Amino acid sequence: DRLAELLRQFLQFSKGHRGPPQDIQLGELLEEVCQSVAAHPDWRTAIKIEVAPSVVRWRVRAHPGALSQVFYNLLINAAQVVGPEGKRAARMEIRSAERRSRGGEASRELHMLAVCDDGPGIDHEMRQKVFEPFFSTRKEGFGLGLAVVHRAVSSMGGMIYVQDESPLGGAAFVLGIPRTTVGHGREKMSAAEQTTGMTGLNQGARE
Repeated sequence: DRLAELLRQFLQFSKGHRGPPQDIQLGELLEEVCQSVAAHPDWRTAIKIEVAPSVVRWRVRAHPGALSQVFYNLLINAAQVVGPEGKRAARMEIRSAERRSRGGEASRELHMLAVCDDGPGIDHEMRQKVFEPFFSTRKEGFGLGLAVVHRAVSSMGGMIYVQDESPLGGAAFVLGIPRTTVGHGREKMSAAEQTTGMTGLNQGARE
């Protein structure tokens, strides 16, 4: 089983996702991903995933399969990691993030968001290695999940890095995803969204 899983992840890492980028409503994509992650039998009732309304309304330009894989891998990684004292993530959030300079200029062409959790976090000396193929801090890990994430984000013209501090106390991965120009000026929050801080996108993620 472990060899089969290793082969699956390696093929995923090597082949990438082909096809032109598409304009994507981020909220619809995240709903499908969150449902898939929250329904996993290993933690079906043990985790809660919340998505900020400001992120739900964003439109981005990327390959749908690649972007789904990015969020799936990040959330699954958070759920699987167990700290030295047995601590694991029970809460995850996808929220907007501050812009980071790219080559000295603000990355205005990217939507910036953070995938945060309340798990054991990532040691500072490990943060530069987590995206390397076959590097893993888990005994049963293969070290390809985050390598796939890094390759996919880079191929779509985005950026990803580990934030020094997480608002939930665990790990925080900050992503920059290319914006779409379609409907960009119409990305406005409804009155209900403005009064809600975070929202669960799926039944399995709600308390």
